[in-house]
Amino acid sequence: MKNKDRDSSNIFSILKRMSMATILLAGWVFAGAPAFANGRNAALANDFRFFCMRGTPSYESLDAYATALKLPIKKDLSRDMGHGDRVRSRSWTVGSDTGPYELAAAEATQGDVKVETCEIGSADGNGNEIHADLTAHSNFGSSQDSASPDGRIKTVVWTLSSGERIVLTHAITGPGFYLTHVEKSLRSK
Repeated sequence: MKNKDRDSSNIFSILKRMSMATILLAGWVFAGAPAFANGRNAALANDFRFFCMRGTPSYESLDAYATALKLPIKKDLSRDMGHGDRVRSRSWTVGSDTGPYELAAAEATQGDVKVETCEIGSADGNGNEIHADLTAHSNFGSSQDSASPDGRIKTVVWTLSSGERIVLTHAITGPGFYLTHVEKSLRSK
């Protein structure tokens, strides 16, 4: 009987050590994972890459894509400024597993210059975490950072090798951000 008790004790001890090792490993994996962004912020950064980093921004292609996805229009603004110059913007509400956010496309033409943007924004997203995620998972290179005179808003600008810019504007403390991919080109007439 003593051998049976000892064998049971050994098995129990081995199981106990294995359980503790599993718990410690799980704790290390989850607690030790890089804190680039929580689930919401990581999802917002991923959606920005999905919608806005598939190529140069294009009002027409983003509008067609949003229409195909049947995204509800939130805002639609257009102004003809004469001589072929115009400004237009359209935004949609995108529902996601982590909550809704705004997707926007804009286009401005004046003379021989055309600027197009693709943007996402969220009142509850954390700009610092979005910045950390983009820095860790995107090849944007170095950025130029500036703060508003009152110190409440931060702007981060990455200039890509193509000349396009990625602009992150966010609250320094608390939630709220807007992330924009900007492309400026000469307009073909």
